[in-house]
Amino acid sequence: MIQTLHNYFDGQFQKAPLQGRESSHQKHTLLSPADQSVTLWENQICFTHIESILNSAQHGLEKWQKSSYSDRKLLLENYLNLIENKKRELAQTLTLENGQPYTDNLAEIELVLKLSPAILKQFDEQISSKKNCISRPRGPALFIGSFIRPVYYTHSFILANLFSGNSVIIKPSEKVALTTQKLLECLHQANFPTGAINLIHDAKDGEITRRLLKDKRIKIVFFYGTNEVGQPLYDIASTHLERSLSFSLARKNVCILEKGFDKNKALLDLKNSAYSFAGQDCLKTSITFVHTSEKDAFIDLFHEESKKLTINHPEQKPFMGPLINQQALDSYILHIGMAKREGLEEIMRGKHLERSQKGFYVTPSIHYCEKFIEKSHFLQSDLLAPNLTFISYTNLDEAISMANSLEFPSVVSLYSTDISTIAHCQETLETNLILVNRPTNSAINHLNLATQMLERCLRNVDLVKD
Repeated sequence: MIQTLHNYFDGQFQKAPLQGRESSHQKHTLLSPADQSVTLWENQICFTHIESILNSAQHGLEKWQKSSYSDRKLLLENYLNLIENKKRELAQTLTLENGQPYTDNLAEIELVLKLSPAILKQFDEQISSKKNCISRPRGPALFIGSFIRPVYYTHSFILANLFSGNSVIIKPSEKVALTTQKLLECLHQANFPTGAINLIHDAKDGEITRRLLKDKRIKIVFFYGTNEVGQPLYDIASTHLERSLSFSLARKNVCILEKGFDKNKALLDLKNSAYSFAGQDCLKTSITFVHTSEKDAFIDLFHEESKKLTINHPEQKPFMGPLINQQALDSYILHIGMAKREGLEEIMRGKHLERSQKGFYVTPSIHYCEKFIEKSHFLQSDLLAPNLTFISYTNLDEAISMANSLEFPSVVSLYSTDISTIAHCQETLETNLILVNRPTNSAINHLNLATQMLERCLRNVDLVKD
């Protein structure tokens, strides 16, 4: 049965008008990335709901900001209990939309549930630790969602803003819109005040998002996704200088394999970090710097392991499902050709796979180059696909210099048992986070995103005393 999407404002899900002056004529449907013969949902795009959403968020702010922190925390805990009860339904819906294994999607939701109680406790501590100032909500907050780990990122936004007293407007990625709508159903059932929570679906062209960003009533904007999508939106959002903006864009994450590293552990970690979710993860490992004394043996091992991966429809319980859509497939094939033109050695070629169900299935790809090519578009691009590039180095400073030549990698994973090597990397690597003997995608367990968001959600009023 094809499901229907609805916007949410004024405390209820709202249908798009189909008749009269405000009727909507633009319809969007989503086909399964794992089986293009299956239509998952349809959505009637409604531009006339934009003003209603903004009004709802403004009225909701007026009520919600007057609530106490204890009341906000209680409602958020109710919401978490509802997610716990519906986690399998949420994981199944996400599997339909992103085509990835059910177990991977369920693990994301269970991680959210595991981290949330500690996050709420940290919120309390963060607020109570402030001296001589009062924290106040900034105003209506807009979240522009991505198909990348949609439950984790959307949930982090929800926790930080609702605890802060902001009303929220969620604009999900059209690729995972039904999963996000089901999260909203949990919020609705948790009985938050009318207008505190709002949801609006957009068309592929992003016109609704652009109109929301131009409205000065939006005081906070959060975005997670690629540079290609995010940069134009940032340019619009930043025209209102009083706004708080947080744009997290996809970056190249790096692994460094130093002499004497644990090959078996690194092999398993790299396979998961490079290929999980078909490589469609902002925390995936994209480039691995490997010492020349280790490179031949390890690259051969990784190549053999990559050839064993199962790639199929999620019902077959594979290691890897399809890419998210045709655009992602085309981009992957384009980048494979780009790597060849730029002189990278192709160890394993990425290609489109035919399966019994027509979907966006691809093989992983592996590339190698002896030295970092600083002007390489392939090495610098934020490719979200199952690809890993190996680059050799002869000494640690050379590896660090190449890593620092990238456009600020968010995470660096270092495999080494030498304390001085670890200390040197901590001093010289230009990155947000260094993980020792752990893969870059394990950063999801360590980046307390919701807590980091909290300061952007609040404005602090200093109390001056004589």
